Amino acid sequence: MVPNNANSFDLDPVFQFRGTADGSFATLDEDRNMPRLRSVVRAWLEDSSENKKPYPFKDPVKLARLQNKKTGVKHCKVIDGFHRAEALRRENVTTIAVEIEDMSGKEAAQRAAKANQMHGLPASPKENANTIKRLIEGGAVWKKDGSLMTLREIANDLMGGTLTEQTMRNTVKRVAPDFYRQHYGRDAQPIQAGEGKRAKREEYDNEARAIFDALRLLVDRMSRDSDRWHREESAATIGKLLDETREKLAEIQFGEDEFSRPLDLNTDQDEDTEQPF
Repeated sequence: MVPNNANSFDLDPVFQFRGTADGSFATLDEDRNMPRLRSVVRAWLEDSSENKKPYPFKDPVKLARLQNKKTGVKHCKVIDGFHRAEALRRENVTTIAVEIEDMSGKEAAQRAAKANQMHGLPASPKENANTIKRLIEGGAVWKKDGSLMTLREIANDLMGGTLTEQTMRNTVKRVAPDFYRQHYGRDAQPIQAGEGKRAKREEYDNEARAIFDALRLLVDRMSRDSDRWHREESAATIGKLLDETREKLAEIQFGEDEFSRPLDLNTDQDEDTEQPF
């Protein structure tokens, strides 16, 4: 049992894989799940019998303990039990049963996606599509060895076996058509262990070279411009762009970033992690 507050763990929406109508990050289900779970908690609180259960829910809330690479700070995120944790908070239950496990940000996202499919009310087709889209965009469909999951593996390992392989194929084709053509289409080349990271590095390198070539052509055209003021203004703009690029490059933490999402998933597993509670 741990304190049921933000100092103990976060209800981070990045790990809540249920989509809203507009495809944005999921929110708690205030119409169905929350009323049902709060009524369970209230009934438990009001129970004064000798046979009262020690806890209102059968399963504990599961937490992923993550370490931020930049700051070194370790904190827990809910990956299974968002609605249960919030229902307990709203009914002023001050302690909560949890299971804590150290893991990376990518593994936390993978586990959260599967848990969201396996527990609670069944996900709608739109919610499934949003989950799959977020998993692809966030890089959670790549294995630790750098290889890409097959569609069957995504269906089983990330979606909890709730979708058939054909449904998965159709959904990926719809929500990420370019990704599908590149990796699962008829002419796609399978990526073996270790090749995924190399492919990404090569892609970045090619993009950088293309930008460099375009910038070089721009400078060449600018040097031939008859308007001196125009040349000086353009040169100043390019110089500022280069300075800002150098500053941004200096901020990059080069290494094997496990996962990247709009919210911070820049985390690693740490064998020496201490209990924060």
